[in-house]
Amino acid sequence: MKKNLLITALLVVLVGNVQSQIFPNPATLSTGQGAPGTIDPLWIVSPWYASSPPNPMGLTYITALINNNCAPGSWVNPASLPPPVNNGNWITGSDGAQCTGIVGYRYFRLTLNLPADCNGNSVATPGNYVLYFSGYVDNGISDVFINGNSTGISGGGFSAGTQLNMTLGGPWVPGINYVDVLVYNGGGPYGLLLVANSTASSAADGDHDGTSDINDQCPCQAGSMTNGCPAAIVGDTIICKGGYTTLTSTGSGTYLWNTGSTNVSITVNPASTAHYSVKVTTSTGFIDSTAV
Repeated sequence: MKKNLLITALLVVLVGNVQSQIFPNPATLSTGQGAPGTIDPLWIVSPWYASSPPNPMGLTYITALINNNCAPGSWVNPASLPPPVNNGNWITGSDGAQCTGIVGYRYFRLTLNLPADCNGNSVATPGNYVLYFSGYVDNGISDVFINGNSTGISGGGFSAGTQLNMTLGGPWVPGINYVDVLVYNGGGPYGLLLVANSTASSAADGDHDGTSDINDQCPCQAGSMTNGCPAAIVGDTIICKGGYTTLTSTGSGTYLWNTGSTNVSITVNPASTAHYSVKVTTSTGFIDSTAV
């Protein structure tokens, strides 16, 4: 009588971020993620105010411009920052003279869409979702607001070593949230460069899976893979010794199985209990892997 073996008959690898809602990776929230001279995809700016402005909620905002050239040699070079937070750039308003601001105040706004729950952690509970940012500014940050609530954070500068490290812990609400950074300009160039604080973010691990939030590609799922994602295993079957089955990975990209195969599917006929794994790399560089 042939001995039965239990192996996985169908292996599915989920390539890319497929959760309907997750806490955003802080490295994806930097100002100026795009080409200089283009419109910032995330950040917007308020009008200028000659004196202390009203609460940021309910104001009208316009687009922000990715703009590194207002103070050449004086502003910290974004490319000099450590990865993965060197993907940001300085931003200004897209209105009028982009490098010469009015003496006064202007809000820079980031809009966040947050899930109600992430791996059992409610977004409304203080401390469950924390953003760690490093801010560079010309001339200074007067305050930072979360959903219209002042955090009292202020300071910062525009040269290397003068960054303002921020810890933003809420209060957050499920759905749309607003982070408003109030910048004061004393005349001449103005701008904001805000990136994830790589030191603090690398120590944070919201889902407690041993992968820091800044490198975790599944930040709401406790995983064991190198990217912080759990293995995606679908369906078990029993085959007889000497039999075979096919393992298939889904998603577009290049494949590398632990057997050495680079095909999307492999056919296996193990002589004893066996384990198989595959790594998928997309054209954008995203890497995911799973095992059976």
